[in-house]
Amino acid sequence: MKKVKKKTTQKVLTSGKVYATIILHETSIGGDKMSIGEKLRKLRFEAGKKRSEVAESVGITESALANYENNIRIPRDEIKVRLANYYATSIENIFFAS
Repeated sequence: MKKVKKKTTQKVLTSGKVYATIILHETSIGGDKMSIGEKLRKLRFEAGKKRSEVAESVGITESALANYENNIRIPRDEIKVRLANYYATSIENIFFAS
């Protein structure tokens, strides 16, 4: 299967003027790279949990978890540790490895 790269970017505004474009995540479709959100969603599905169950256990709101799974936001370091502990995996596996 041919690998196609897909980047999601967000323009960052300050005083109404664009000053930077940041890459939120990069995914290789047909390859093995997954975004942070895709990894979090996959872990939740593999655990057979609802978003509300994970959010409550980790101590965040359901909408915060949805933002992480939809690549809208990246969790703070403290939340990364809680999520990794909840899913019994390493922070690197979720947030740094491909």
